[in-house]
Amino acid sequence: MSFGEKLISDLETQRRSPTESIFLAAVQLDKDLLSDALEPDCDPWMIRAAVSGAVSCFTYIQQQHLYVGNIGDAAGLLIQNTGSKWLPKKMSSVHSGQNQREVQRVLSNHPKNESRSVLRNQRLLGYLSPLRAFGDCRLTAFVFSF
Repeated sequence: MSFGEKLISDLETQRRSPTESIFLAAVQLDKDLLSDALEPDCDPWMIRAAVSGAVSCFTYIQQQHLYVGNIGDAAGLLIQNTGSKWLPKKMSSVHSGQNQREVQRVLSNHPKNESRSVLRNQRLLGYLSPLRAFGDCRLTAFVFSF
């Protein structure tokens, strides 16, 4: 069953908040990337996405509400016209070693004895700059948070 079919058949879909729906869609996309890469005769690009990982920024507009989400170091900007000039407004925060809240999230999800090795040079295990990504099965711990 495809993700769209799951949404249509799921009676809870109508009761979920947009924030929860976006979160669940991101979790499902990550699962789909990994499971599709394990299919026989899989496209090599699917395997590459599952192994290498991918970042994303996404939006959802519902009536007068704009919802913005991101995974990794992709960020959302809204460009506003103030009448006299155009101004950028940051709509999301990147998941990288430069974001102290993200660093604390990573450290709190690992044992204390790993605190010196989990982040090196502001990179996950000294390797990955974005601290969250779709796919990237080599480093996925299956820990999701809002």
